[in-house]
Amino acid sequence: SAKLKQASELDHHVEVNASKKIADAKLAKDFQAVLKEFQKAQRLAAERETAYTPFVPQAVLPSSYTASEVDITSNKTLEQQALLVES
Repeated sequence: SAKLKQASELDHHVEVNASKKIADAKLAKDFQAVLKEFQKAQRLAAERETAYTPFVPQAVLPSSYTASEVDITSNKTLEQQALLVES
């Protein structure tokens, strides 16, 4: 990204041939498109992660857990997932 910005600034300040300006503009456009796709994939992954609820049979939970402790654990998980989506 820094090289892209530098190339763009250089194109504006220095006499640069047209083909280099075109190549730099194409590079910037391609970079923006790839960045947009990556952000879309990242957002989708976060949405899927928050929607995913692993099945944990009650038999797997230690018998020392009370029903309220199980609820607290699931609430923490929901809070953590919400934080992931926000970031």
